[in-house]
Amino acid sequence: MSDRSDIAGTNPIHWDFPRRINSIQIMVEVGMRHGMTREALLTESGIAAESLENALIEVEASQELRVIRNLQEGCSHVPGIGLEVGLQCHATAFDELGYAFISGETLRDTFNLALRFRSLLFFFVEMSTVRSGDRFKLRFDDSGVPADVRQFLLERDMTATCMILRDIFPSNPPPLLEVNLTCASPPYAEQFECIAGIAPRFEQEENSVAMPASFLDARPTQANSVTVRMCVALCEMRLEQRNTRPGTATRVRAHLFASGGAFADMEQIATELDMTSRTLRRHLQEEGTSFRTVLDEVREVMADELFSRTDMTVEEVADRLGFSESSSFISAFKRWKGVSPRKFHRVGRLSGRREQG
Repeated sequence: MSDRSDIAGTNPIHWDFPRRINSIQIMVEVGMRHGMTREALLTESGIAAESLENALIEVEASQELRVIRNLQEGCSHVPGIGLEVGLQCHATAFDELGYAFISGETLRDTFNLALRFRSLLFFFVEMSTVRSGDRFKLRFDDSGVPADVRQFLLERDMTATCMILRDIFPSNPPPLLEVNLTCASPPYAEQFECIAGIAPRFEQEENSVAMPASFLDARPTQANSVTVRMCVALCEMRLEQRNTRPGTATRVRAHLFASGGAFADMEQIATELDMTSRTLRRHLQEEGTSFRTVLDEVREVMADELFSRTDMTVEEVADRLGFSESSSFISAFKRWKGVSPRKFHRVGRLSGRREQG
């Protein structure tokens, strides 16, 4: 029997969207547990420490990536740090959407909600679903995730999914029939088995978990039609507010991307947004960021694109991104990725060749 989609709306959505600060709070707590300071975890992210106390604040995906890189660097001695963070990502970490998961009429409804409100999750990997015979499979595509954080995010997002399933069915979670991972078996492979309850298969063609399809019609322990309708309405309202009133950082980012590398300064951007530079600075501070941080984020994304899609040299990319000297670009790139652009570029090319092969 050929695979067929059993859940609506499985088209992948890019991960570059605002998300609530919940995931940052979790990572800071885990990092501090391993001896890191709050300041070290938030360095260069543009996120103020006091922002962690406000659950309604939204951050950009690039800011979360910065915290992840800080966490990876500071906890390089901790095996499976992505798995550890994922274990803290219960349904309640996803606010209204998480409560909708718990209150859904069936597990099928829960998956439909997850895909419908994808941009209200803080996942980076793209999730899709397929049913084949008596099995239902969740696939996790990490191909669009930056290479230096790919393993962490795959581990975190897959583990978070397992935790949500346990929260929905606390006494009888769906048994996983198989767990497939594209990566090689790491030294901490047994941690995967402890979380999934089954030994994973490594170096497979896809990242996925499979469960009995009969669970799609299972009724969650705390199913409540009134609660789920209320939560869905709140999710819709949140999306509408985001779409009708884009944040200042989002608007600045859009202007910078539109420039194609001929970046305007803050004064020019403020004029384009019909405000003074002082007002622009204040709005960005209220969103936990700054013009310099946003510009840095845009340059990092554009550098990734230029290196992956063109044969431009380091010097050409530096010039395209407005750096007066290649050395300044190289320093910035090392700050973003932890390695030089030449090394990053070389690894990316080799990875691309392996995938094509």
